[in-house]
Amino acid sequence: MGLLGTTISLSKNIPAMFGHPVWSLFCDYKMFGLMLTGNMDKEITRLKEACVLNA
Repeated sequence: MGLLGTTISLSKNIPAMFGHPVWSLFCDYKMFGLMLTGNMDKEITRLKEACVLNA
């Protein structure tokens, strides 16, 4: 069945790649670029601070 099939059947959660394939691909490339350049930790910290400020 595979990981994708298991995720859909057990959790009834459909991945974003089905509903918004272009955005999903864009975000995958952005995250990959952040990891390659060593900026992923900074991005996570920035997003956590943005969520706290908006809450």
